Amino acid sequence: MTEFDRRLSATGEFLERHAAQDPRLGIVLRIANLLSAQVSLDELIALIMTGCSDLLNAERSTLFLLSDDGTYLWSKYAQGDEVKEIRVRIGEGIAGWVAQTGRPVNVKDAYRDHRFDREWDTLNGYLTTSMLCQPIRNRDGDIIGVAQVLNKKDGYFTVDDAIMLRTIMAMAAISLVNARLYNVLLARNMELVQTQRDLQARIREIDLLYIIERDAAGASDVDEAIDLLLSRLSQTLPCQLIQVALRTPEGAVITARLAKAGGVVERSRRERPTGFTAISLRGGRSLSLE
Repeated sequence: MTEFDRRLSATGEFLERHAAQDPRLGIVLRIANLLSAQVSLDELIALIMTGCSDLLNAERSTLFLLSDDGTYLWSKYAQGDEVKEIRVRIGEGIAGWVAQTGRPVNVKDAYRDHRFDREWDTLNGYLTTSMLCQPIRNRDGDIIGVAQVLNKKDGYFTVDDAIMLRTIMAMAAISLVNARLYNVLLARNMELVQTQRDLQARIREIDLLYIIERDAAGASDVDEAIDLLLSRLSQTLPCQLIQVALRTPEGAVITARLAKAGGVVERSRRERPTGFTAISLRGGRSLSLE
C-alpha cells in the first residue's frame, strides 16, 4: 500500500468514527460513499461539486480538469437545455494560477485580487465575492484539476472549510482518474469497433466487385451481363429498385431496371436522358440524395 493509499484509508476510518458527532463529517462520508458508484465522468463531477456546495454552504462550485496536453483547464456547465464548456488557460485567473503553482487559495474579496478574471461574472451576470480553490492531485502528486467553490453564504471560507475541500478532493481524485481512463478506453473501443465495421464493409465491396466481374466475364452478351449485375445488386443493397442506364453512340439512353417486388428486368429507350440520369451522365459524377 502506498503512502497515498494509507492516508486515504486513515481518512475514511476517521470519518466513520466521527460522522455522528459532526454533521459536516457525515456529509463528507456520504460523498465518499457516492464516489464509489459506477457513473460517467460528467455525473461524477456534478456529484462532487454538489456535495462541496452543500458541505461548505456555498452558492456554487466548479470542478476543472486539466487538458490532455496540460495547457488549459476545462469544465462543463448547464445553461438552459445546452451544455457548455469553460476553458481556462494555465496561469490565467485564480483557478489557472492554482493549477500552475499547485497552491490552494482562500480569497475573501475576489475583486480585490489581481489574479481574478472578471469576464465570467460579466458574461453570466454573476457577482463573485469569496472563493476557495484547491488543486486536485493524483497518486503521483501530479495536478489533474482544480476545485473552485464560490460565495460562502454566511461569511467567508474558513481554514476548516479549506481542510474539508482538500479532504474531498483527495478522495475524489481516484474516482476522477478512473472515470477519465474509462472514457479513454471506451472511446478507443468504439473507434476499434467502427474500424472493424469499415473493414468488413470494404471486404464485402471487394467480394461483390469480384462476383460482378466473374458474372460479366461469363455472360454471353451485354443484356445478360446487365441482368446479372442488377440481380447481384438487388441481393446486396437495401433498396427497392435498381437501374442501369447506358448511352448509345447516337446519344440515346437505354435503361434496364429491376424492382425487387417484381423480379423481372424492364428495358426502355429514350432519345435523350432526363432527370437524375441526365445530371449524372452530363457531370460524370455520382449523386446521393438524402
